[in-house]
Amino acid sequence: MPQPEGPSKQASPKLEDLVSKITELNLLEVAELSDLLKRRLNLPDAPIMAMGVAPAAAAPPPEVCIKLYKILIWVIPIFVSILFTKL
Repeated sequence: MPQPEGPSKQASPKLEDLVSKITELNLLEVAELSDLLKRRLNLPDAPIMAMGVAPAAAAPPPEVCIKLYKILIWVIPIFVSILFTKL
């Protein structure tokens, strides 16, 4: 697992416990966690890649974008880390 950059910041025990539990998940559990977070935060399903050409959709409301951003900034590195540690 890559080492974090920059100075170490002491996290709360609650967050340390959460990170420890998340990093122990397998890929299926990470996918289930992602689905659960989307439902709990009422985030719409977004296709990864559209097939063919479709008209541009309206942008989602800012609060949806903020929720999604907050999830993705920690979920994507976890997915990548878990993927490479499970290979």
